[in-house]
Amino acid sequence: MIFYVPDLDDYSQKVGIYFDYRKEMPGPICMTEQEVVDAIKNNEFEIERISQFKHKYFQYFDGKSTQRVVQLIDQLMK
Repeated sequence: MIFYVPDLDDYSQKVGIYFDYRKEMPGPICMTEQEVVDAIKNNEFEIERISQFKHKYFQYFDGKSTQRVVQLIDQLMK
């Protein structure tokens, strides 16, 4: 995962972020397109951090999210 956030500092100050973005994101944080290119070229990926992030922030990762959304919409429409 690569995070392209050229407006991170501005967004953090104006809107705010409820956690330490730079610490929590499981991949390189890039402010420019060149940084994205460099991250890809340098293979800057930490699979273990991505797995930890996924388990911490996502309850469902079983491939059935769309099915659950459709079921919810069906229930709301009845």
